Amino acid sequence: MKVPNDLDKALSESQQLSRCLNLLCASKVSAWRNNVGVAKYDDKRTVRFGVAGTSDILGFVNRGPLKGMFFAFEVKKYGKKPTQRQQNFLDNLKDADAIFGYGTANDLADLLLAYNID
Repeated sequence: MKVPNDLDKALSESQQLSRCLNLLCASKVSAWRNNVGVAKYDDKRTVRFGVAGTSDILGFVNRGPLKGMFFAFEVKKYGKKPTQRQQNFLDNLKDADAIFGYGTANDLADLLLAYNID
């Protein structure tokens, strides 16, 4: 569900991410939050996780028995663009028959409509 543009512009990236995940919960996309980061422990261990540049949300769209399409969406605050690494990841999906994009939750709603995903 889209929100008015003035509200869309005011939301932080974190708020946009929550809206995107809620929108996907109501759709036929099986999706999850993809995190990249570092965890430091008291015993001096450092654990890195995720791959830099991969999209914030990954998943798949069920297109029938034994058929699915990879799904990726990079969440951004209104008016912001992906970093070069993020754009490279999205560009690699162009020839992969994947559904992908970036932007706000309103942009995600448009993407789902464009691919007839309800």
